[in-house]
Amino acid sequence: MVDTYFEGQRKAAIKTQQAGLTIVRLHAKDMPVVVEVDSSYFEKLYMENCLFDNVKSAAVSFTNEYSAQNQIKAEATIESSA
Repeated sequence: MVDTYFEGQRKAAIKTQQAGLTIVRLHAKDMPVVVEVDSSYFEKLYMENCLFDNVKSAAVSFTNEYSAQNQIKAEATIESSA
C-alpha cells in the first residue's frame, strides 16, 4: 500500500488478519488505532515513512501479541500529537 491517507476513523484505519502488509507513506490522523489485527491472528507488517498524527491508543493493536509469528518493522515513521 503506497501513498495513503486516513482521517477520523472510529476504530482503525486498517483492519487485517494475516495479510502480510507493506505500507509506504501512510498518513493517519485523528483515530484510536492505525492497524488493528483481528483476534487470534498474526501479522507480518512493514511500514516506512509513515506519519501518525494524533493517534489516541496505538499504531498497531494485537490481541495475539505474544505469537512468535508476528513480525513488525517500522522505518522512518513519525508520531505527532496535536
